[in-house]
Amino acid sequence: MSIFITPEDVIRELANLRQITFETTELCNLHCKYCFYGDFYIDSSDRKGNDINIKSALNLLDYLIPLWNSEYNMSDHAVLYVSFYGGEPLLNFDFIEKITLYLSNLKLSNRDIKFTITTNATLLDKYMHFLVKNNFDIYISLDGNEYNNSYRLKKNGEPSFFKVCENIDKIRISFPDFFTSNVHFNSVLHNRNSIEDIYNFFHRNYNKLPSIGELNTVGIRDDKAKQFKKTYKKYDDNGTVNNDLVNDESLLYSTKYKSLIHFLYNSKGLSFNDYSDLMFEKNNKAKRIPTGTCLPFSRKMFVSAYGDILPCEKIGLEHTLGHVNENSVDINVEAIAATYNNYLNDIFMNQCNSCCNQACGSCIFCLKFIDGRPHCNNYMDLQTFEIYKDKQIDILRGNPSLYFNIMKNIKFK
Repeated sequence: MSIFITPEDVIRELANLRQITFETTELCNLHCKYCFYGDFYIDSSDRKGNDINIKSALNLLDYLIPLWNSEYNMSDHAVLYVSFYGGEPLLNFDFIEKITLYLSNLKLSNRDIKFTITTNATLLDKYMHFLVKNNFDIYISLDGNEYNNSYRLKKNGEPSFFKVCENIDKIRISFPDFFTSNVHFNSVLHNRNSIEDIYNFFHRNYNKLPSIGELNTVGIRDDKAKQFKKTYKKYDDNGTVNNDLVNDESLLYSTKYKSLIHFLYNSKGLSFNDYSDLMFEKNNKAKRIPTGTCLPFSRKMFVSAYGDILPCEKIGLEHTLGHVNENSVDINVEAIAATYNNYLNDIFMNQCNSCCNQACGSCIFCLKFIDGRPHCNNYMDLQTFEIYKDKQIDILRGNPSLYFNIMKNIKFK
């Protein structure tokens, strides 16, 4: 059996953790039709409206802090992002306030802390002074104009658009410099908007450009498949964007060039994205994780409202890597390494070894299983890979500046 991950690898990633995200609450004051916890998805029925336990979260931080200050930490004052997620996280503001104050008074020898929050902005007017005072990065979910945003509804079915825009204007007028530097927007692409709609709205109203993502295609309920298909829209279905409105760099933060970024990253030769790349020889396939699966905790740690510990918020609870409560922290690094190695060897190795896609972005924990076998949409035989490669090169040939923007602003930022 190939050993992809060792227990020491897991410890090292915990010590150099880039982001810890707390699911502050499962509660939300909106009912967005396409929400990952909404009607389209299998896991929607599991939401009970729980709030995260503050004592459990503090217990986890006290477990991690010695690792962050240990010899395993090689971050040299790299930013540790502490993020609050939901539900609507501001519904549990007490938790946000206590964690922020606790970490703000903390002395870390070689880490700097940055707070972030993803919010629907309906409660932003109540708490914006605290967020500004603590220099939060605020990510507001908004899909464009009133019609573009019409899937984001209040519980009573009324549109949330006007309240959200009212609160955005309050923070923009009250704290203009903060708004310019710290307020960002996330938009979801669907059948009631387009790339052009979204960019036009944010450019005209806020002089900003949002990050745009597609709907999550994993875990769709069988009885909602037709409705989901009608709602879903791929980035590639939107044609080109007006270059007078959007420059190349702004597009890099959407999903449009995700495939190209992966292709360049895996083709660029003797260069490294971050310290973890130095841990593995690029030409030694036996020591590299196949697929787009990251090392456990190499990108983030997600803590659910119930104290479940996961690699990120996109992964189902069946793949929990640990648990925290008021009395204990259960992160078994030996078991985590064994889980990854067994999963990769027993289930994916044959398929991955015959795949030519070196720029795979598929996470093993998010793939569908058909007849007991994993189905990977990124699988490529040699012929398919040649077509894919030619397509990426054609994109660069038509817009050479993209290469320099990607290499400078994405991978070596």
